[in-house]
Amino acid sequence: MSTAVERGDLIVMSAAVREDGTSPQYAPMSIPALADFETTRALRDAAAVAGVRHHIGITVSVDSFYSEMEPERMPLEGELRGKWTAWQRTGVSAVEMECGTLYIAAAVRSVRAGGICVATDVAGANEMPAHGQIDLDPLLDVVIAGVRRMIATG
Repeated sequence: MSTAVERGDLIVMSAAVREDGTSPQYAPMSIPALADFETTRALRDAAAVAGVRHHIGITVSVDSFYSEMEPERMPLEGELRGKWTAWQRTGVSAVEMECGTLYIAAAVRSVRAGGICVATDVAGANEMPAHGQIDLDPLLDVVIAGVRRMIATG
């Protein structure tokens, strides 16, 4: 979504816009979906130490893949495009499908949660790469290093 994000970049997801159907079943929409700060910091620090290109940012959690990929085919095309424009203008980094629910469920359960993803589609391209085209090793290395940091610091 953000023009600063390139394919293969990591995004440490500090919060999520709740455009999903599940998280409202756990908490009112007025409650923000926030990642745990310590988890976010551990992932950010691990990415920095690894020298991996990364961003810290807010994502949009949606559960309708095709409305994002093919808005012109949807009855609510105007509304979908309007939201997309608003998200871009407010600095949202990416779109994903889980963090809104994950962060709200974690808050309800009083457990820590954080998220990191690799950018597969970039602003304006609207095309998914072929299987195996994106190297996932940097993502996995950062996740493992981030978890190790959290274990070490308690």
